[in-house]
Amino acid sequence: MAARDANLEVVQFTNHDFAAIPEVPKIYGVSIYLHPNNRAASAQKNLYIVNNQDGPVTFRFDYNGQE
Repeated sequence: MAARDANLEVVQFTNHDFAAIPEVPKIYGVSIYLHPNNRAASAQKNLYIVNNQDGPVTFRFDYNGQE
């Protein structure tokens, strides 16, 4: 389930829907990026999720190694 589907607040400055990820709709494409010499540029490329729910939120990523 995507963060948006869970009604979490999502901030995404840059669309990264160009890479095909099996079973993930392009609307959810995003990168996590860090350029050590340019943190401002990095900040514009990342996905930010705010827990606006009453309890804790857990993110679980499952990958079986297949494309």
